[in-house]
Amino acid sequence: MFITTFNIPETALKNELDLITALEQRKAARKILLGRAVFASPELTVSTALTIDLSTGGLSLILPKALVEQPNCAVSFDVPLQYQPQRVLVSGRVISCQRKAPQSYRVGVQFVHADWDSFEMIRMAIDHNLHAAIV
Repeated sequence: MFITTFNIPETALKNELDLITALEQRKAARKILLGRAVFASPELTVSTALTIDLSTGGLSLILPKALVEQPNCAVSFDVPLQYQPQRVLVSGRVISCQRKAPQSYRVGVQFVHADWDSFEMIRMAIDHNLHAAIV
């Protein structure tokens, strides 16, 4: 990709480069998934969470406390399928955490492992039952 700097303010160029970098990091399209989840940290601390969006590579959650990037975690949540929601369990790693409000943090979890059935249910929900998220 070629970006010209002719008559573009430096701040606008930086913002465009940040956007390009962010888009390159996102490997799969996100779909809206609003629901309840259970988040477990490596120390076996369990928190209830709300799911925000989902892709085949990970999901975003709202948690009541800040998290540092962690190499291991587990998340259990429901995905909508044709007749009824199905519970899936995935292991992942926390890759981002942004404060959104007091006691409200948006946490990005990248999937590391899911059994074949869970991954297939996630893929089917994304392909057929969820709407695209607005970035």
